[in-house]
Amino acid sequence: MAYLVLILSTLRGFVFLFMGLSPMPNIFFAFTLINVGIAVLSSRFFSYLKNPGELSTFLKLLTINIIFGLIWYFGDIIFGNYLLSGRNFLLFFIAPISILFFLRAKENYLVITIFFIATAVSVSCIIQFIICNIYPADIIGIEMVRGPLEAITPTNNSVIFSRIGSIYRAHGITANYHDSGNILTMVSVYSFGYTFYKKTSILTICLTLLILLGVFSTLSTANIIAAIVCIIIISLFSYRGLFKRIFIIAVMGYALLFFSTFQIEPDAYEDVFNQLDPSGSKMNAMMNLGSSSASERIISMLFGHERSSGISDMGYYSEAAIVVMLMEFGIVTFIPLMLFFCYPIYIFLISNKEIRREMWVPFVTVLTGLLTFWHYGSLFRSTSIFLFFAFYSMVIKKYLNRRLPYSN
Repeated sequence: MAYLVLILSTLRGFVFLFMGLSPMPNIFFAFTLINVGIAVLSSRFFSYLKNPGELSTFLKLLTINIIFGLIWYFGDIIFGNYLLSGRNFLLFFIAPISILFFLRAKENYLVITIFFIATAVSVSCIIQFIICNIYPADIIGIEMVRGPLEAITPTNNSVIFSRIGSIYRAHGITANYHDSGNILTMVSVYSFGYTFYKKTSILTICLTLLILLGVFSTLSTANIIAAIVCIIIISLFSYRGLFKRIFIIAVMGYALLFFSTFQIEPDAYEDVFNQLDPSGSKMNAMMNLGSSSASERIISMLFGHERSSGISDMGYYSEAAIVVMLMEFGIVTFIPLMLFFCYPIYIFLISNKEIRREMWVPFVTVLTGLLTFWHYGSLFRSTSIFLFFAFYSMVIKKYLNRRLPYSN
């Protein structure tokens, strides 16, 4: 069932395409409810609470977050918000129970499922990128992908073909370039590290390259930066195969440069690189903190519910998910929430070298997901969150399976 939850959450767009379902928002929310329901009901949460064992700290953090999440949700209900607040409560505070669900899944099948998902998302992004930018391109290409994209986009959202300069972004099967980029960013880092620790085949290298191409086709700047940073981390500090790492990085780097400029004028990417200019409009937009006063921001930061109360507008204008979360949940709920999501960092730091080696690849993958908080919060979209929890569970499993006396 764990594999089904992953596939239904990330690739639900294919269900809409092949079954001809109307992309009504309530149907999308029904998918979220089904996935959360399956994960929670199959998690054996209360059984773990009775016999926590080595999961004691994890379960305490999880339980504390559920309690604080309930308090926050009841507060938002007072303001008259039910649906959006309910969705946030499910994804931020209830869905993490699925980590217990993924802990019992066989890791090799989980990895196969993850690669299958990433391949499907990558192919959908690359095909759209080619059609919109290379052949037939322009208006004809846009109209070719409009129908499928409208079939998987909620009817309360308009289909917008986003682009940077003259280059159209690939939205992929998630119908959102940030969401597709978020999925592929996490898997690209995992896949890259996977090639260092497993017997590397041509198929594995090709899949990794395909996933990286998928990431770049989305032109999701925040996710691309997160992917590059964490790939560098996993490459420089991995425990095995220096020559192998250098060779794979060189081959993939050359291949990415070749495919990125194929049939596209190199000058067309100038606007893409301008996104990284600290003085550019993109970075200025990310630093926008609204027009509310310092006292209004402090009140919202302390008590949360910014969207419902309207006391401040910093979270509304900010493009940084970490800021939006802080202003929406308030500092009292935000701190234990972040402690929970940083739990893999804690167990990595207290583990000895042997355990760290075993958990290194999924650990850096979890860091990748956390790093994407610096921009849009795609990690907490229903398409990405279960994938993140699957990687989170891998870190815990490595810790439990290779439990050794602590040493410095």
